[in-house]
Amino acid sequence: MKESNRGSHDYLPEQIIRMAIHGDELAMNAVLEHYERYIDKLATKQARDMFGNVEFVVDPYLKRILETQLILSVLKFKAS
Repeated sequence: MKESNRGSHDYLPEQIIRMAIHGDELAMNAVLEHYERYIDKLATKQARDMFGNVEFVVDPYLKRILETQLILSVLKFKAS
């Protein structure tokens, strides 16, 4: 997917969402890719390096948990 500008509304097409709800792997990957920046932001933690400098890093364990929860939520969703 294309990187969107900050503040713009870049929505997933309805067809992709419907396909993901029904378990299509490619559509689910598109959903995960769409929300990747948001998930990274939620999974970012503050850490200090060996010199005491503050840095922000994405916690891979927390990122996988959030991705898994997104997948489960999409699959539980009932399309009308």
